[in-house]
Amino acid sequence: MKKINGKQMSEILSISPQAVNGLTTRGRLVRDNSGMYDLSNKENRSFLKERNIDIKKISIPETPAPGRPVANRSQGKIKTVISGIEKSGAELTRELTQKKIEKLNFEMEVKKKKYLPTDFIENQLVSYIAKLNSNIERTAATSIKDMGKKILDAGEVNSAMITEWTNLFLALCHNTKIQVLNEIKNFNPQENKIKI
Repeated sequence: MKKINGKQMSEILSISPQAVNGLTTRGRLVRDNSGMYDLSNKENRSFLKERNIDIKKISIPETPAPGRPVANRSQGKIKTVISGIEKSGAELTRELTQKKIEKLNFEMEVKKKKYLPTDFIENQLVSYIAKLNSNIERTAATSIKDMGKKILDAGEVNSAMITEWTNLFLALCHNTKIQVLNEIKNFNPQENKIKI
């Protein structure tokens, strides 16, 4: 015969599950070792017969899934004040995580000196121009005497003189550039924090 649980028994008898437990405690209904009510049990049959319930006509109600029934509903949305865009908590968490990853990647790039502060670069550019100007002024003042003497001795400006004069100023530009590049190379991002 079929076995039913306490909830099903309460539905068959149209009483509460607590009342079924009370009847079981008083011995009016009997559970087996598994805690089920066997409808073929003599005491259970007798009790149901007293209540005018025909065991053969009993339709055993289905047992609902355990826990409280929860209606399906869409995931909640959070409206952000700044953007006005509605996003779920999971989407916002995902975006925050992505932003943190981007920030960490940027910090690593800064440590590798792939990004330098604009004020530092502007300072280096102005510094390069100022140094170059000063070096050209100093070199022009001293070299014109030497080059003028060579021109006067030769009686003309020849290609060797032009090459020497050009090389003098190209070396001057190159040396100034190397000075500024060394300053950029020795730049320490830890001392000059870039605001993120």
